[in-house]
Amino acid sequence: MKGNIVYFEEAKPENMDIVLDLVKEKAQEKGIKHVVVASTRGMTGVKAAEAFKGSGIQIVVVTHQIGPRGPELLPENEEKIKAAGG
Repeated sequence: MKGNIVYFEEAKPENMDIVLDLVKEKAQEKGIKHVVVASTRGMTGVKAAEAFKGSGIQIVVVTHQIGPRGPELLPENEEKIKAAGG
């Protein structure tokens, strides 16, 4: 099996869109039906759910444990993720 590696010269928010497109392409190519995405406040989860909407690939968004400040996943992002099918 051969694969490609993509490197970014600098960290920036736009890289997430590129990564999600690459993951979606590879998942469709390999017949993968579920993709897990880590998201603290839900912004990455929203982007992923919207990027995969209608693809037949289920997005599972996980956050970290609830700490002393309570949940960090923003309620509005949780609703957007659910609305997009995540």
